[in-house]
Amino acid sequence: MDAEWNPGQFQDEYHDEVLALVEKKVRAGKTHVILEPEAAPKRLSARSDVVDLMPLLKRSLEERATTERKGARGEGSRKRAAHHPALRKPAARKPARGKAPARNKRTA
Repeated sequence: MDAEWNPGQFQDEYHDEVLALVEKKVRAGKTHVILEPEAAPKRLSARSDVVDLMPLLKRSLEERATTERKGARGEGSRKRAAHHPALRKPAARKPARGKAPARNKRTA
């Protein structure tokens, strides 16, 4: 490229065609009313949405401890254990099948 850049030599045809199309639609009445979106309520900082879970966790653990103490006396704990996998007793294991015991070799 030996010549200097001269922007006046170039015409933005795409821009012109888009503006012509817009003007044509306006004259034909094919326009839509665009409403400005309502301003969203100002959000509080993220720190204000944080909930302290420690008191809830402590209360949950205390409630669980009291119900376990009550349930350990009666049959309620057995019923609960039947439905809760962590409270069930482990299944009895079958002895492992090993190799047959070695035979004694007899020498003649």
